Amino acid sequence: MDIMNELHVLALGSRLKRLSDCIMQDVTTIYKKQNVDFEPRWFTCFYTLYHYSPIAVTEISKKLGVSHVAVNHMLKGLQKKDLICSQTGKKDKRKRMISLTEKGKQLYPKLQPIWRNLESSVHKYIMEIEYDVIDVLKRMEESMAQKGLVERFCEEEKQSQLDSVNIIDYKAQHKDYFRDINLRWIEKYFHVEDLDYQVLTNPETEILKCGGHIFMAEYNGEIVGTCALLKESEDCFELAKMGVDEKAQGKQIGKKLALAAIDRARELGAKAVVLETNSKLIPATNLYRRLGFVMDMNKQGHYQRGDVMMRLEL
Repeated sequence: MDIMNELHVLALGSRLKRLSDCIMQDVTTIYKKQNVDFEPRWFTCFYTLYHYSPIAVTEISKKLGVSHVAVNHMLKGLQKKDLICSQTGKKDKRKRMISLTEKGKQLYPKLQPIWRNLESSVHKYIMEIEYDVIDVLKRMEESMAQKGLVERFCEEEKQSQLDSVNIIDYKAQHKDYFRDINLRWIEKYFHVEDLDYQVLTNPETEILKCGGHIFMAEYNGEIVGTCALLKESEDCFELAKMGVDEKAQGKQIGKKLALAAIDRARELGAKAVVLETNSKLIPATNLYRRLGFVMDMNKQGHYQRGDVMMRLEL
């Protein structure tokens, strides 16, 4: 069994490397049989130098789309064979301009018939599999240039974190969690106000019986976050008392709580959701902005710490 087939796309890089190694090994053999002292790994750099020299290392890197380190590695091999030379730039003395030596220039026409036959051989491979591999590789490179694997991985990781968080409605047994999670973040950044104690110690009376809702976030079987939806009027709710345990932060829990609250408000026919926060809480404020909240100059705050009022039209 070929493990590469079993791993499928997870081994894409390794599989491309295996294919590349196979091609390089065959081309090395071809050069030797043609009595040409040349290595396939130099090809793209050598070709670029023939057509564009004198040229700086940075420009070679740009044209080939590879790192400076990779270019310098190719240049060292070419230099050992006395195929290239370098000199300081005329306009910028800090630049090292690379050119082919006379030996390098004389080697180029000897390589051309080999390359033509190689090109024809590779074309036959592509025709046999009846798929334009070169076009696929080009499209993959363009796609990765627009959004690299690291960025895509981070997006997948965030989505996985969201999927692993379960949002449930408040029950009586959650009362201590609702109070303690909120008290911890309030005490960390501010002082606890009388209204905080009133709401956090009597959530059923102050929130639920007034037409509001409370949400709890469950992660790995533990309650790690909470938020409340307070009824301000028939068509407006306030997002409040949102907190996430420090040990569970960075897992998109606050976002999922906020989305659950917004969805509930929408289901209940609300036209807007408002909130009160503090400019010191930058991650929270950024989250609200990403969710579509904008500054609301008309809302009146309930807490001394509230210096940022926001509103989301539904």
